[in-house]
Amino acid sequence: AATPLEKPVLIALGALEDAQRWARRRAGTVAFAVAREGRPIRGVAIHRRYPSASVVKAMLALAVLRAAGDRPLTAGERALLRPMIVVSDNDAATAVYASVGAGALYAIARAARMTNFDVGFNWADAQLTAHDQTRLFMRIDRLTPRRHRGYFRHLLASIAPSQRWGIAPVAASRGFQVMFKGGW
Repeated sequence: AATPLEKPVLIALGALEDAQRWARRRAGTVAFAVAREGRPIRGVAIHRRYPSASVVKAMLALAVLRAAGDRPLTAGERALLRPMIVVSDNDAATAVYASVGAGALYAIARAARMTNFDVGFNWADAQLTAHDQTRLFMRIDRLTPRRHRGYFRHLLASIAPSQRWGIAPVAASRGFQVMFKGGW
């Protein structure tokens, strides 16, 4: 009988604790969260709220895709989503936010079971936690309409090289398909 293949893990046993120790000794304010299906979310300062920066753009894109539902995306929607996600274009994000509004972001936060999300005055003022962002990305396929899932996954996997820093290049070097949205 064939031995079942185990899913690869990004970090080895004990590495989470090593990362937690490193983060606690580092100057500045650090938070991160690590999740595995069926296990609690762990990390450092996972419930501390931070300005989301460009991370909220994944939620903006998801709002457009959910509004589209089963219909095809318009050329205008695609013309905003690609630059907003791939090169983190702020003008595109502002246009999307003008279209979908804060209510759509709060609806996504509820659907993702995010508990500390707040939009503030506009998308650029949004606040979230590492825990909430992890909850969103653990559920992102379920939250994305089936028709648009492949497109969204492609966008999140196509982040421009200048925007790929932190865990993304480490995960890619270990053979993982990396889908994310970073923020500064």
